[in-house]
Amino acid sequence: FFFFFFFQAEDGIRDVERSRGLGDVYKRQGRTSKFKTAMEPNPKSIKTKLIQTASKTSCCDCGTSSSNCEDKPNPSYVSMNNGVFLCDLCAEKHKAFGENYSFVRSIADYDWSYDCYLYMDLGANENFKAFMTKYALMEEPPENRYRALAAEYYRMKVLL
Repeated sequence: FFFFFFFQAEDGIRDVERSRGLGDVYKRQGRTSKFKTAMEPNPKSIKTKLIQTASKTSCCDCGTSSSNCEDKPNPSYVSMNNGVFLCDLCAEKHKAFGENYSFVRSIADYDWSYDCYLYMDLGANENFKAFMTKYALMEEPPENRYRALAAEYYRMKVLL
């Protein structure tokens, strides 16, 4: 008995470089975001939109909303994975929580991508507060609130 095995050739089998398997094909494909649109705004306009949004809102933790400096919004930081705006003092506290609980970035200094902007748009202070109120966590200190199981669920929900 003779057995013949036929293998389907992968894309790029005739490339100059020797192939390392099917994973090679996928590595060569461009990574695209699920949020890409035909008219994706540039990073400067994204930063401007976030600064405008921050000027209309307040810090999610302490409620600070006024700023003496017109070129620096207050709140001037965001917690990316929670999708909330933070003032300078609360941002320092959040940095101590660790990036797993609160991934803090400055609105003015961070190079914002469209994906990050959409992430902040999906989160927003109001959505976070409403979600935490359901679990009676808004009265808790921030260190307990952001480390709670409900907060972890919210972060996973916002990511999807």
